[in-house]
Amino acid sequence: MSLSIAYSQPQQDQPNIIPVTTTGLYQQVLQLREKVYRPLYPGIKNIAAADPFDFGARLWVTLDPHGCVDSTARLAPDGDAGLPSEAYAGPYLDALRDNGLHIAEFGRLMSDQDHAPTGLSRHYYGHAWAESLRAGIDTIVIVANQNMLSLYGPCFGARLLCPDIQEDFGSGTPFSLYDWDVRNTAPAFFTWARMDKNAQSHQPPQPQ
Repeated sequence: MSLSIAYSQPQQDQPNIIPVTTTGLYQQVLQLREKVYRPLYPGIKNIAAADPFDFGARLWVTLDPHGCVDSTARLAPDGDAGLPSEAYAGPYLDALRDNGLHIAEFGRLMSDQDHAPTGLSRHYYGHAWAESLRAGIDTIVIVANQNMLSLYGPCFGARLLCPDIQEDFGSGTPFSLYDWDVRNTAPAFFTWARMDKNAQSHQPPQPQ
């Protein structure tokens, strides 16, 4: 796997998000996906099987005090196989590519509600933002529940690309496609994600 982390050391009040670098950790990721996603999204087939998109992605986890995976997320850069949402968002992704943007998809974000601390998701989003800047990614696309617009819009500065991708993954709730321009992230994001107060000043200037 091609993996890296956004912070070399966890900052104060930041969880220790680490890359998946061993088969053992990856197997735990698959087990967590099965546990969390199976009851929520029964339409996702073979959720416990290895996902080809994992093997070119930044795949991250946190561990509980016993060394077991209790949360995970993935940032999958665009490549020859496209992105995980290609089958139901292809035209929207192609439009971003046609504009010369380097894109990645953030997803597979979940935690073990029985063991993981609350509030981990905001740290993963911060991690994805920092890694995207480092990797030269312009835009992160996210497939998520329609009600996430109330967060992604004002807090991230993200756009709603498609209100209904015509796939609910067996949940009965419509899913949307969002486009997050990481270089134009809303100021509110850095407070919400509990990032270093200087993080916003590290955003590169826009080309003239």
